[in-house]
Amino acid sequence: MNSKNPPNDDDDQSDAELAELKARNEARIIRREEQKRDAPIAMHEYRSAEQAQRDRTVQLREERKLREEILAREKK
Repeated sequence: MNSKNPPNDDDDQSDAELAELKARNEARIIRREEQKRDAPIAMHEYRSAEQAQRDRTVQLREERKLREEILAREKK
């Protein structure tokens, strides 16, 4: 006497769902590993961009200050 139930569509569907869940989980793990690997590079790029923006702001302020000094001299 066989105590196992014969396979049916539900078993196939649940196997397919399980395989899909495993595939999604693996993809999620791979994505997280890629993010961890890329994080230092991304942070460096972010900080470099911030510094470039600060440098540009300093440059623009200096240019504005010079322009205002020239205008002040011309008014005298």
